[in-house]
Amino acid sequence: FLERKLRLVESELFSLAIRYGIRTVFELDDAVQAGKFHEPEAFEDYFRFDYLESERDNLRVLLKQL
Repeated sequence: FLERKLRLVESELFSLAIRYGIRTVFELDDAVQAGKFHEPEAFEDYFRFDYLESERDNLRVLLKQL
């Protein structure tokens, strides 16, 4: 179950990363501040990316504990 959920989270992260040409939420923040993307268009994706990164990290910790 955890491995499947991790794959789903990583898949969605990959999709967002491809859309914006970035790897982390920090890179997305930098891109918005640099004017590559307008804040309104990236607003929801920014928070989604941040949540997914946190969820991925939590799932990895749980899987290591098994």
